[in-house]
Amino acid sequence: IERNLTDIRAVLRCAYDFKYIHNLIKIPPMRVDKGKDPRVLTDAEIDRLREAVRDNEGLSDYHTDKRKHMPLLIDIALITGARKSEILNLTWGDLLTSETTWKEIDAIPLQEERDEAVGLEDLKESFNMLIESSGAVTMLKFRGLITKSRQTRLVPTGEQLATDLMEYYFNHALTDEEFTELQEQRFKESGKIGAMEIRTKDKNKRIFPMDDIKTTFATSKHKANLDNEITFHSLRHTFCTRAL
Repeated sequence: IERNLTDIRAVLRCAYDFKYIHNLIKIPPMRVDKGKDPRVLTDAEIDRLREAVRDNEGLSDYHTDKRKHMPLLIDIALITGARKSEILNLTWGDLLTSETTWKEIDAIPLQEERDEAVGLEDLKESFNMLIESSGAVTMLKFRGLITKSRQTRLVPTGEQLATDLMEYYFNHALTDEEFTELQEQRFKESGKIGAMEIRTKDKNKRIFPMDDIKTTFATSKHKANLDNEITFHSLRHTFCTRAL
């Protein structure tokens, strides 16, 4: 309702600006009782949930494969604070790495301390020095088309999540033959096997090609002995609370 009222306010504002109406009609915001604060997970609960989604003991290969995406999904939510729909709509092309940039500065080497004053003639000539102004950072791009605010944002993943994303790509997005082919291609280009990029033809593919994770998350939550108040959106509230 509030979103509809926002649209109506915008229409009335335009009508007033174009002089179709002579008085700006103001619509007050709704009074909403939000009730109790959103549920936030404790550190112990986070640990239990992360362990539960990684514990495949007693599961068949079929069910293990069906829940292989959950560890990565949980970690993305906890580390980036993204909404469930935003995560499910991520493509491999949304995994970005910023380039390391360098800048040149003038530097004068420091000399050893001594009692007498140091004259200009005692200083060595200045020389140019390159310093790293920003390290390479892996980020997830949450595109405006899939976000609630319609604003695109880039969120750093941190080193561990970036590694987990690439491992997931190699293990689940590529066949064994494609993985070997990509290794050989990179080796020919650089002479060594290092960090490998996402293939161009994979960049439009969704990382998690499923419509929802409600059942799998409910199972994981039960296994972690978490109460029913906790939903996937609780992970977003947990991220925000920890950040603050």
